[in-house]
Amino acid sequence: MSTDSLPENGPPDGPPGPARRRRRLLAWAGLAVACAAGVAGAASALALVTPGVASAQVRTTADDPIAMVISVSGTAQTTTTRSPFEQPLRVLVYDDNGHPIVGTTVTFRIVTGSSLTGTAAFPGGAQSADVVTGAGGAAESPVLTAGTGVGFLEVTANVVRERYGALFTLRVGYSPAARIDIVSGDGQSALAGTNFAHPLVVRVLDAHGYPVLDGSRVTFRVGPAGPRPGTAAFPGGQASATAGISAGNGYATSPTLTAGSREGTIAVTVSLPQSPNVPDVVFTATVVSRNGSA
Repeated sequence: MSTDSLPENGPPDGPPGPARRRRRLLAWAGLAVACAAGVAGAASALALVTPGVASAQVRTTADDPIAMVISVSGTAQTTTTRSPFEQPLRVLVYDDNGHPIVGTTVTFRIVTGSSLTGTAAFPGGAQSADVVTGAGGAAESPVLTAGTGVGFLEVTANVVRERYGALFTLRVGYSPAARIDIVSGDGQSALAGTNFAHPLVVRVLDAHGYPVLDGSRVTFRVGPAGPRPGTAAFPGGQASATAGISAGNGYATSPTLTAGSREGTIAVTVSLPQSPNVPDVVFTATVVSRNGSA
């Protein structure tokens, strides 16, 4: 049955022909997605506009020319590096007469390069995945996991002899910090008025155990500690200092810390102001008087 013989139940869409069939198919598919909230019940949704479609034969081969692959859901998602996208990519496949195609292969393919700097992969690191359409001409991609490249990427969904494919646009952002670890510099002692021998070094990692690359900076802040608090300062007599995070190993290193005139114990708290939910870590150090007492 040709779509040109179906009743007009919407706005005028032009003279009969391929362009008219395409416009109607787009309208039917949009109604199916909206009414069915997914792929289930697409045929009954289409019947609201064109009763003949609900009882039309469902194609079980790809012998008919394919009208288009229609995206149902999954586009415009965002995730962070090395994390999966929350939703699969879903499509519906129809022939020229508005019949869903069952048993045809849809190829989901990742597109990167040029301005598309985000990266991702299907299971096994694959850059494409083939899925056979099921009931209602529906196909759903396998899990898509972001790589290390940040930015936008695209995924196409195509079938053989198609006329129109589907396009999904996705975004990968930097994975945020999850923890701060002390690397070195804890537990030092220095004479009053002299520099501590070693800087304070921490490592900032994301939830996957990789260095944080989002441009965050670490804050080192000096404060008193214990029953006999001492004093110390960073260059310029400052009680705090900031440091960047190395992209190579995730390390952040404090500037030189100088013991003050008051002997006793000091604490240096290390925090990430951009990630307030990440627990702080604390270094302790001791200022020793010139006569050897602390």
